[in-house]
Amino acid sequence: MTITQIVNNTTDVEARANSAIEAAKLRRRDHPFLLAAQDAEAISLADALAMCCQFQAMTRMFMFTTISGLGVIARSLARGTQSDRDELAMFQTAYCVIGDDLANLAPAFGEVAPAGPAGIHYLWWQDSFREPIAACLTQQERDRAALIPPELGELLDNMDRLAVHPLGCAVQLRVVEAIAKDVAVALRRVLAKVTVGGRPLFSRADMTWLDAHIRAETMHAKQVSDEDSGMSLVVKSEAEGELFVELVAEYATNWSRALNVYTPYIRTRSMAGNGA
Repeated sequence: MTITQIVNNTTDVEARANSAIEAAKLRRRDHPFLLAAQDAEAISLADALAMCCQFQAMTRMFMFTTISGLGVIARSLARGTQSDRDELAMFQTAYCVIGDDLANLAPAFGEVAPAGPAGIHYLWWQDSFREPIAACLTQQERDRAALIPPELGELLDNMDRLAVHPLGCAVQLRVVEAIAKDVAVALRRVLAKVTVGGRPLFSRADMTWLDAHIRAETMHAKQVSDEDSGMSLVVKSEAEGELFVELVAEYATNWSRALNVYTPYIRTRSMAGNGA
């Protein structure tokens, strides 16, 4: 099914958004990175650092641009005289979900996250994974790993555009929370294969960031797709519904391309068996 067919041939905005995410092949049964992670055997330190740098760039931009998009909706609500309760329900959900990235409001995060700014998710990620890997590499290798590939650049640009769009906050949360658990599981599998001197660099205790996300993201995915308080309630007209699905499709496609950059970093068991 093409994106045009999704937009034109269905009526329910939530179902259409879900179909757009499916069409971008972002599910664990379809996406090359998520599939490769299930069969991960090894990853080099340099590639692991590149993956960590890129993921940090994604999560940092996602958090701040989603908060910015929430502000766009807040300004619209502030100017209104009679607030729509469906939109307010959506706003409450968005506030709580993105609030976890900044302040760890959910117990799954609050119970284990570092205190203060160190608990902000992209800094918590940096301290948990990026810095320990970087410490094992040369400055030249660290500089190379920090380069932004074109696919990631396109995703970051997409986030920047959505930061000022009236539907942008809802679009970002609807897509990211649909895939966040699967991505966290995949990253955990791959990072568990990072070794130094033949020994794993990360212990089970070092995986707190990922384990907390795996626990919390099931709840987040349900929240953003809920019929009574989910992201589709930002839509107020048929035209906005079509635009919402189009934006979801574009954003999901950019996420799919950016995550696929990780795929060649992973050496899988099947590759090892073929002598690769």
